[in-house]
Amino acid sequence: MNHHALNIPEIVEEISRHLDLKDKVNCLVVSKAFHLAFVPGVWRSITVSRPNSGDEMDTRPSCPSGDSLQRHKHYIQELKLKVCFPDEYLSLQGCDRLRTLEVVNWSGHFGYHLYNDKDDSLDSSSDQGNNGPNQDSSCNDDRRATVRKEQGRVLAGITKLISRHHSTLNRIVFQWDHIAIISPTVEFWRAVAQCTNIGSLYLAFLFVPQECLSSFLDACALPRRLKLESTILGEAAPSDDESGQREDTSKDNQDAPFPSHRQVLPGPRYIKMSSRIWDPHFRRYSQRSMQSPLSQAKILRMCTNLEELSWRGYWTAPIFFGYLSRDPWNLDRLKQLDLKSQNVGDEDLAPLFSQMKVLEQLVLNGTQLGPLSLHELTKDRRYANSRVEHPGAGPQWRLCDTIETLYIDTCVGVTSPMIQHLLENCTSLRVMVAGSLTVTDIARGRDWVCRDLKALRVRLEADRSFWESDAAVIATAVQDVERTAALTTVRRSQEVLDMQAVVFSRIGALQELEELSVTHNAKSNRYTFPGTLNLKVRPDGLELWANLKKLKYFNCAYDKYQVVGMEELKWMTVNWPELLHFSCHAKQRETELYAMMMLLEKKNIVHRFCLG
Repeated sequence: MNHHALNIPEIVEEISRHLDLKDKVNCLVVSKAFHLAFVPGVWRSITVSRPNSGDEMDTRPSCPSGDSLQRHKHYIQELKLKVCFPDEYLSLQGCDRLRTLEVVNWSGHFGYHLYNDKDDSLDSSSDQGNNGPNQDSSCNDDRRATVRKEQGRVLAGITKLISRHHSTLNRIVFQWDHIAIISPTVEFWRAVAQCTNIGSLYLAFLFVPQECLSSFLDACALPRRLKLESTILGEAAPSDDESGQREDTSKDNQDAPFPSHRQVLPGPRYIKMSSRIWDPHFRRYSQRSMQSPLSQAKILRMCTNLEELSWRGYWTAPIFFGYLSRDPWNLDRLKQLDLKSQNVGDEDLAPLFSQMKVLEQLVLNGTQLGPLSLHELTKDRRYANSRVEHPGAGPQWRLCDTIETLYIDTCVGVTSPMIQHLLENCTSLRVMVAGSLTVTDIARGRDWVCRDLKALRVRLEADRSFWESDAAVIATAVQDVERTAALTTVRRSQEVLDMQAVVFSRIGALQELEELSVTHNAKSNRYTFPGTLNLKVRPDGLELWANLKKLKYFNCAYDKYQVVGMEELKWMTVNWPELLHFSCHAKQRETELYAMMMLLEKKNIVHRFCLG
């Protein structure tokens, strides 16, 4: 029996993990044992792309070929075709381990010249004495014909490649050029639908005409993860002449019927969508993007087992949510919601929340979170029969009790009282990333119920009410000293100290906390940031955070009124034994700052001192 260490797959895999491709290739010639051990890792992932020669017209593939490819093709698990599509790879068969197929094309390859007529016309006008407009037009027609022929060759080859390996493929990526959008054929979608083991399907910049819609839906019915980027359904692809002149047809096609045989897509659990289509003639995003959200909304309503939704709609949000809100939509299984759009209003989110039963993760980027949505999140509901059993006990429950991750730091309209209200009601919260939270709202509010919170990133601000709690002291201080000195004087006010103690105690009660940032996103308004807490070692101050034994990340940078000295830093390193990263504002003397840096380096703590 051969007990060589390289015969153990786990050892070889661990060694290969620390080597790049060049080192793995060098290991092949060390010995026969090394060759047998490392050859599967070398051929595991193959990327076919153009060489980095600097010549845009150089289309020679940079990849293995010939007899070497045929001998080792059974080791290939990932095949990535980027811009370059040689027939030798499109005709591959017998790749028994092929799991992933990526087809990526972007501008700069053959698709660009099809829509670059404006620049050509400018060139022809300057050279009319040599060539003339008729000859230039003829060249453009020949170029279009070449592009169509090349696209047809690639699409037919990809279709056959998928058909030959339909039993092993688990992930397919088909991302075409945003300038030269194409329409895959019925045969292509049927080949994808034959991949019964597919788990992830990513499609970008495609037109699916009405005659291909049935096969397209069959292809989308199986994968658990479905990503659609700027994919329009239910209309024909634009011709060369009308691609830059097509008007908005969303109103005429928003009720276009889907095939009757396919009303449900049971496969997708995770869906990520975005709707943007580039118009090369006008150098902007085309109005045909308005049709994309309608198609996406129709697909979403067909996904009965949807658990995660990520949508990037930009200005098309009213169309998307308007179609979804027509009739009640079953969202019993939806647990994670990620929306990015500046046009998603409070009135759009509230109906969505009202139909949800569980919401574990909520990420809102640029959306408008207002009182309507907040009411739907925190109101008491009566438990009704559903396919999903609610995790909470009792006949009544609230959607906010199921939220574990909440990102609302870039939301429009989110105020400090709203953030405090969420911290008072979200009992299962683990990660909280929000905007400005004032000391006054925390001190005057109720206790936080999220005792298991692990990450808290807020911009903790001492607002006007906080500093004006002792108006007489401020009035006296402002007469003779600058504002910085006035703020220091106000800190001595007993009422201010009591409010600080409440805030310290609220954060100190979060014993599971691992990440704490009290100046989150304060860099954008560093010159107007009013300051946070007074981080001094005292019984009603920093000592109330002595129970944060699991804290690994602490940030109080860009608070120009805050000075964390050597005494405070020593206290933090002693009481927070797991601290790994520390950030603060550099306002110390040079000698003290150097001593603090030496202490942090001795403790192996990554540190950052912000100047200014």
